[in-house]
Amino acid sequence: MPYITGMPHPNNLRSIRGRLKLSQRAVSERAGFALSYYQQVEDGESVPTLIKARALAAALGVTVDEAFPSDLPIAANE
Repeated sequence: MPYITGMPHPNNLRSIRGRLKLSQRAVSERAGFALSYYQQVEDGESVPTLIKARALAAALGVTVDEAFPSDLPIAANE
């Protein structure tokens, strides 16, 4: 799926975070990111690089494929 500027980019972060009963702040701190950046990614406003997607998935204890299914975009550059 191509990266389309201005379009929301869905992911599974919110549902995984909810299942784990974690706050956005807790996940952002675990991943080492600012809360505002995490919120942008979770809301689909920002697409993480592969390195950042790995950090977010690890913070939630899931694989990158679970957090960002392969039919969803991941940015190639930081």
